[in-house]
Amino acid sequence: MTKRRSLGEIPTPPALQKGTTYQVWLTKEQHDAVELAISKFEGGWAEWVDLAMKRLLREEPVELKSILGGIKRASRAGKQIQSFRINGATLDQAKQLVLDFDSNIQTVLATAFFMQSLAPLSMGKTQVKAEAADRRAQ
Repeated sequence: MTKRRSLGEIPTPPALQKGTTYQVWLTKEQHDAVELAISKFEGGWAEWVDLAMKRLLREEPVELKSILGGIKRASRAGKQIQSFRINGATLDQAKQLVLDFDSNIQTVLATAFFMQSLAPLSMGKTQVKAEAADRRAQ
């Protein structure tokens, strides 16, 4: 039996720097809320995921510890899989939260997605386009 490596031990391949397809397991309630939110969003998945991570990262460290801290993988029973596009930098942010709060990538992403899906679309298409242009300029 092979030992699983921690996320910190897995190097990020150059292909992930621009973006990749990723998957997250969500409860039915989370999945339905995310599907509704993305259907109303004027950008693509990668932009929506960026906004979701930004929303999560606005929380104070003490709140992040309460939300994410010490949670290990939970059963996938009764959950639905959601495929999506994620930018390499955003995936790196999620991995850093895993390390900082002794969590797992599924918890980080599912929490970010659910928080974003419940929030009003406070960041419109113009802001998303401006942020995408800033990323390209870097």
